[in-house]
Amino acid sequence: MIGKKPTGEHLIKITRSKNWDAKRGKFVNIRQNEYDQMVKSFDYWGMLKEQFFGPQKNRFPKPKLPEVIPDLEKFNSIKNLTYIWLGHSTILLRMEGKTILFDPVFSFLVFQ
Repeated sequence: MIGKKPTGEHLIKITRSKNWDAKRGKFVNIRQNEYDQMVKSFDYWGMLKEQFFGPQKNRFPKPKLPEVIPDLEKFNSIKNLTYIWLGHSTILLRMEGKTILFDPVFSFLVFQ
């Protein structure tokens, strides 16, 4: 139900989630304090220094990551929910006849 408010069984399932806050009427991070502490103690400049000037052996995975060429015809023909992980944080999602690209750089794009 892209772009519609949940109803019926879908709404019931959502409201039973441990991350659902009935008072606010939305999902919440139930471990917000842990996230806040992590962000507070994160050393951004230290991380950048390590990435650019630290030992090169720490920058790449030791074994070569597997590569698979996705079958896009099959992907486009699937009616139910399906996805292709494209790497790192990028996912190509097929849902309700729409294809959605999720990527932290490009935000997300919806294709008809």
